[in-house]
Amino acid sequence: MRDATGDAVAGGRAALIVIDVQNDYCHAEGKFVQAVSAHHVDAAASLAARLPELVSAMRRLGNYVIFVRTEHRRELMSHAYLDRYRQDRPLMFCEPGTWGAEFMGIDSSAADAIVTKYRYDAFYNTPLDTVLRISGRDVLVFAGFSTNVCVETTVRQACIRDYRAVVLSDFCACTTKEEHEVALRVMSGSFAEVVAWADIRPDGKVLQAGNRSTMRNVT
Repeated sequence: MRDATGDAVAGGRAALIVIDVQNDYCHAEGKFVQAVSAHHVDAAASLAARLPELVSAMRRLGNYVIFVRTEHRRELMSHAYLDRYRQDRPLMFCEPGTWGAEFMGIDSSAADAIVTKYRYDAFYNTPLDTVLRISGRDVLVFAGFSTNVCVETTVRQACIRDYRAVVLSDFCACTTKEEHEVALRVMSGSFAEVVAWADIRPDGKVLQAGNRSTMRNVT
């Protein structure tokens, strides 16, 4: 299966899906980091710093690139959702139009499409599935934050929708190393192929970029 994934990446037939690499979640001054967990900042900062190289390599090979972002809007917060975030935590991470909602360390113009989600699952009430079907990509390579929440939730849904899900273990981050490793084991057991980027990237220099589609915000 790993050889098949490498062939799909080398042949430009895959989609890279980058999830929630946003300031509130990954930057030392982000609301989530300040209120919930600062333990993951180094891992998140490393992820953000290395992502442009991954995105560039995938694009040069002809693969489709999708950035997924979370937006939290008060009018979309259900009682069930709010009950999970008590008053001792800020309720509104990644509010639309704020610095916290911006992508961290990656240029949004490098994406073929940007998908906005309002829950953990990037497929739920978003056009992600439609974008993938139209682009003809059924091999999905995942990177982002956090491994055990939004990445894993989306990977499970990709599996259910009969996509081949591939998780880059060295391009995901989590609030703790332990949770990251457990999530990778869970996903590799039933839902996805878990690999390092070095395991599937083509050897040598990648091809020069051909004509690319203009980035589309498909919120």
